[in-house]
Formats: sequence, C-alpha cells, structure tokens
Amino acid sequence: MLRAGDAAGAHASFAQAWSIDPAFVYAAHHVVSEGDPDEAARLLARSEHALPPADAAALGVRLALRRDDPSVLARLEALLTLRASSSMLQPLFGALLASPFADEATRIVEDALCREETNEEVGFAWSAASDDVRPKRALRSLLRRRDRLARAGLAAATTAIEQLAHRAGSVSIFWLWVRHRAWLASHDTTWGALGYALFTRGWYRLTTWWLGDWARRTHANRCSSSTS
Repeated sequence: MLRAGDAAGAHASFAQAWSIDPAFVYAAHHVVSEGDPDEAARLLARSEHALPPADAAALGVRLALRRDDPSVLARLEALLTLRASSSMLQPLFGALLASPFADEATRIVEDALCREETNEEVGFAWSAASDDVRPKRALRSLLRRRDRLARAGLAAATTAIEQLAHRAGSVSIFWLWVRHRAWLASHDTTWGALGYALFTRGWYRLTTWWLGDWARRTHANRCSSSTS
C-alpha cells in the first residue's frame, strides 16, 4: 500500500495487524512512528507487555516525542540500559537531537556514557546521530570527560574519531593526535580509530609509528591471529 501511495490504508493495516498480534514489533514501530498518535498510545498500552523490553521502551520514547510530552526524558533514561540495537537507537537519537528536548536529552545521554551499566550500543548510535546534527560539539564533549568514559563512552569516542577521519581536514586530525594521543593510546579501540584517521589523511609514516605497538595489544593481537 505504501508503494501504491495509499499511506492511510497502510497505516490502518499496520494498526490492525498490531491489534491482532501485540508482539508484532515491525507493525508497532510503524504505527508509533507514522500513525495516529492517539491510536498508537492506545495500542502501546495494550501491547507493552508482549513486546521486547527495549522495543517497548524505544516506542515509548518515540511516542512521547511525537506528542511533545516531557516524560520523553525519563523514558530515554530508562531505555539507555536496555539491550537496544544501534539501528533502533540511531534514528531515535536523531529525532531527539532535532527536537525541543535536544539539550536535556544530550545531557542525559552524555552522563550515561560515563556509567558502566549503559548499553554499549548507545555509544555507537549516539555518535552516529550526533555526526549528522552537531558533530564538533559531540566529540569535544566526549574528550572533555574522556577519563570518566565507560564502555559506551569509549564506543562513542571510537565512532566519532572514525567519522572525523572522513569529515574533517588534516588540522583536526593532527590536533587530536597532539592533544589527546596519550589517552587515545590507552584504549585499544581509540588507538585503532586514530590509526585509521591518520591513514585516511595519507600520513603513512605516522600511521606505521602509531600502530607499531600492536603486538602488545590484546585485541589487536587477537585480530591478527584470527586472520593469519
């Protein structure tokens, strides 16, 4: 129906399918994202128990966001520890960053990046979404709190550096190397991300020097062994 241009008919079909099968995740996401908000709220209240916890929480955030409901922030905080995928989180974070709740949502997520219980996928998704909206601010904020970052925060920093490699000029990459290289070298993921960024600039000698200690790095050594 969507391909035929009958959006209203498609929305009605998805709503009907979700009402028949409360665990129909695909239909649930469509109705909450595209359908009538009041109908979506009614169906979500009926179906929440049947959906995976991460999906139910993400749908709650999306619906609250569509209705400009301030409860979106509490719902967001609850979502960050659940096992949601980055593909589910990234569009949701993008919508939050484009909303009136952007600043407060940013504070909530950035604080969560410093807590071990935060889902690591949050870091990947947050950096990917931020790169589209506020790329420079996101990386600067991560670097300001670099010594407090937990797993999700390191995932965010790694992703941000890899994105910087494609988006920024040589000055930004060199600044990162000069100002933060000791910290970047202290984690295998950020160490590898900077190596990638240096390589994309064509700085092959510096890349070789930077990655020269790969043999003592557990993760890098394991990757090398698995491909040999």
